[in-house]
Amino acid sequence: GFFLLLIVFLPLDNFIEKICPNALYRLFGYLPVFIGWFLFWFYKKNILPKNSKSKIGLVICINAENDKQKIRIKNDFAGRLNKLILGNNLGKIVNIILLNSYQAERVSKVLDQYVKNKHGKEELKNWN
Repeated sequence: GFFLLLIVFLPLDNFIEKICPNALYRLFGYLPVFIGWFLFWFYKKNILPKNSKSKIGLVICINAENDKQKIRIKNDFAGRLNKLILGNNLGKIVNIILLNSYQAERVSKVLDQYVKNKHGKEELKNWN
């Protein structure tokens, strides 16, 4: 995304330079766009998608060894699950949230830690 902005602004800068020759003023014009893009990217990267309160949220988090497997599993599983939900007229009740790769990695780390803590508590209960 950042490089796309550079590709757009480099040719545009030649045109804007004729209107505003001062480089500092042009920088102040470009800076809010780059800061806005960075904030948008940071928000999308760190905030997980939310579910509306009126629906049941079904979060799908897929980790695979390579991207080809991940895409195949995601298309097969999520596509079939979506068809089943829509086929049973549950589309107004159930919301499928499919996480991106970086979101899936973050969530899987949290879930692994949760499972480890859960097993540790059960082992302590059985030990006493």
